[in-house]
Amino acid sequence: MTEQNRKSALKHSISEGKWWAIMWGFGDSFLPAFAVLLKATNAQLGLLVSIPQLFAAFIQLLAIRFENNNVSRKNMMLTTTLLQGFTWFAIFLLPWATGSMVVLIILATFYAGMGAMGVPFWVSWMGDLVDQDGRGTYFGRRNRIVGFITFMSLIVAGTLLDYISQWTAMAGFAMLFTIAGLARLYSARFFKLQYEPETQLKPEIEYSFLAFIRGMGKNSFGMFTIYVSAMNFAVYISGPLMVAYWLQVLGFGYFQLTILMGTISVSSFLLISHWGKHIDQYGNRNILEVTSYIIALFPLLWYLLHFLHGSVVFYVAISIQILGGLAWSGYNLSLGNYVYDAIDPHNRLRMTSYHNVFKGIGLVTGGLLAGVFSSIPVADSGIFNFLFPNGILVCFLFSTIARMMIIKIFMPRIREIRLEGKHRPPIFYFVAVMPFRGLKSDLLVGLNRTIQKKSLPTQ
Repeated sequence: MTEQNRKSALKHSISEGKWWAIMWGFGDSFLPAFAVLLKATNAQLGLLVSIPQLFAAFIQLLAIRFENNNVSRKNMMLTTTLLQGFTWFAIFLLPWATGSMVVLIILATFYAGMGAMGVPFWVSWMGDLVDQDGRGTYFGRRNRIVGFITFMSLIVAGTLLDYISQWTAMAGFAMLFTIAGLARLYSARFFKLQYEPETQLKPEIEYSFLAFIRGMGKNSFGMFTIYVSAMNFAVYISGPLMVAYWLQVLGFGYFQLTILMGTISVSSFLLISHWGKHIDQYGNRNILEVTSYIIALFPLLWYLLHFLHGSVVFYVAISIQILGGLAWSGYNLSLGNYVYDAIDPHNRLRMTSYHNVFKGIGLVTGGLLAGVFSSIPVADSGIFNFLFPNGILVCFLFSTIARMMIIKIFMPRIREIRLEGKHRPPIFYFVAVMPFRGLKSDLLVGLNRTIQKKSLPTQ
C-alpha cells in the first residue's frame, strides 16, 4: 500500500462519513419521533430500540463466516450500505400505509442489521489504513467533520419537519426519510472509490465465540467488553424514552426537539479535539473513566428537570445537552481507540464482532427494561405520585443508580493498553476540573478547524 493510496482512502472515508451524517440527521434522529406520531406506547418505543439491536448484535457473528472466506471488505460495505439506503423508503411507506408499529420495528430491525453487518468490516478496513500513532488525530478530525454535518442536517431536517407539520406531519417524515435514503445510497460511491489494502486475515482462526466468553473475565479486553455492555444496559434503561419524555412529558415541539438533538451534536464535534489531546496524554482508559462518571449523572439531571416550570425548562435542557456533548464525545472516542489498541490486527474483525454482540445484548436488555418500568402504573396521589408522576422518571432514577454501580464494579479491572503506567492526577481533578480546563479555547479551536476543513476539497 503506497502512501498516496492510503491518504486518498482516508479522504474518501471522510467524504463517506459526511453522507452518512446526512442520513443520520434526516433519518435515525427522527425515527423515535415518527414512532410517537404513530401512537407508539413506551413499551413499543423500548422494543423499537431493543429488537433491532438484538438482531444487529448477533448478525455480526455472520461476519466471521465471510472473514474465513476472505470476502472483500469493500464489497461487504457496498452491499450493506445500498440495502440500508433502500430500506429508508420502506420505513416510511409501509408503516404509514398500515399504521402498524410491528411493521416499523421489523423494518428498523433489517436496517439496523445491515448497518451492524458492516461494522466489523469497516473497523478492520480502517484499522489497516490509519497508522496507530495517528488514530486519535485522524478519527478526531473525521468525527468533528461528521458531527458538523450531522448538526447541520438535524437543523435543516427539524426546520422542515416543524414547518410541514403545520399541515401534516406525515408529509414531513416522508421528505426526511427520502433524503436519508438518497444520502445513504450516495455514500456507497465513496466506499467504491476507497482503496482496500490486501487483508492479512487468516482463513482459520482457532478462537471461537465460546472461548471468548470463557476468557472474558481473565483479560483486559474481556473486562472492557463486559463494562461497555453493562453501561449500554444502564444507558438504555432511559435512552429510548428521551424523545417521548421531551415531546409528551415536557411538552416540547418538533423544533425544540431538533434544537436539543442538534445541541449535543454540535457540542460533540466542537469538543472532540479537547478529548483527543487528553487521550494522548493520559490514555484511553483514564478518559473513559472520567466521561463515564459524567454520563452517569445525566438521567438524574433529566429527572430533576421535571420539577421545574416555565420557559427555563427548555434552557436547562439545552445546558444538559451541551454537557452531554462534552461527555459523550470523549466517551465514544476513548471507546473506539481502546478497541483498536487492544485487538491484534490479524484478529480485528472477529474480535470486534464478539465485542459488538455483547454491546448489543446490553443495549437490548436495557431497552426492554425501559419499556417495562415506564409502563408501571403510578399512584394517583401521595408522595410517590409527587416523586414519580410518570413511569419514565422511574427509569431515569434506576438508570443513574445502575450506571454508578457499573463504574464502581468494573472500571478498576480495566487496564490501559497504550500508555500503561502513565501517571494520572486524582480522580476528582479528572472529573470536576480536567474536562472543563481549556474548554473555551478548545471550542474555538474545534470550530476553526471544522470551518477550515470544510473549505478544503476532500477528493
